[in-house]
Amino acid sequence: PIRKSDTPKAIALFLALALFNVTSYGQATLIDESGRLLQHLNAIDDIEAEHSAYASELGELYMGLGQIHEKRNEYPQALAAYQRGLQTERINFGLNAVSQTPYLMAVSDLELALGERKKAFDAIDSVYQINSQSYGELDARMAPVIQKLLSWHIKSYMERSPTEGFPHLIASETLADRLFAVL
Repeated sequence: PIRKSDTPKAIALFLALALFNVTSYGQATLIDESGRLLQHLNAIDDIEAEHSAYASELGELYMGLGQIHEKRNEYPQALAAYQRGLQTERINFGLNAVSQTPYLMAVSDLELALGERKKAFDAIDSVYQINSQSYGELDARMAPVIQKLLSWHIKSYMERSPTEGFPHLIASETLADRLFAVL
């Protein structure tokens, strides 16, 4: 039980803990992410042990693992996780599975951030190719896909100098033409 004489100590302790919490927010976030990272790694190990290294349930875990690594600025590990999730989707659902789209988008974002523009463009082109093979180039279901790719290119163009962004501008024009054909 807290006695009346302990009240100033309790208040000081409370304030110290509150101050520690405020000053160590970044560290606390890192610790929280470390916990999530370990949870994902353990879940992956469990599923691989119970089913296989390419169990379909692993795809989402690898996406989450990549996002955790990305949040921690561990870009090579994030890229590896996204690529492993992509591989899992391909093995389970086929080389042209539309379910690869989120992984390819994540890979393209990271590759671009790492300065690998050709790899980023290849991943984005794969999104278009996979979806157009699944739906057909003029199918109405291509409109949201093309809009997503168009947004990616415009955002990428805006984040670069005009010279570096020019390929994104050209790709945007091509995608706009494709969108117009779909609509």
